[in-house]
Amino acid sequence: MAEVKIVDLSDAPAEGTGMVVEFEHPLTGYEYGIALFNVEGKFYSITNECKRCSGQLGIGEVKGLYVICPRDETPWHVRNGLCKFNKSLSMSTYKVQIKDGGLVIII
Repeated sequence: MAEVKIVDLSDAPAEGTGMVVEFEHPLTGYEYGIALFNVEGKFYSITNECKRCSGQLGIGEVKGLYVICPRDETPWHVRNGLCKFNKSLSMSTYKVQIKDGGLVIII
């Protein structure tokens, strides 16, 4: 596993919004795309690509603890990655920590 700084704290999304973060895995060199959200003062991250339609969740509307896919309007829970209407569908989630003036995840 590797700890990856994804953004500086000053560049983090505002309360009730999200953003797309793209980075290269430091060990494998693979490109990753995650969606980062600020909900009720806490940061959450899930895979950016919607499992149902490949829409970008990082640009979706945040409603409570759900992000609404901008392409097919599927609601995904930002904390646990589950689809609101079909709990058998899930997205990968990543724990976000504040460290050294930035946000980091473990991948």
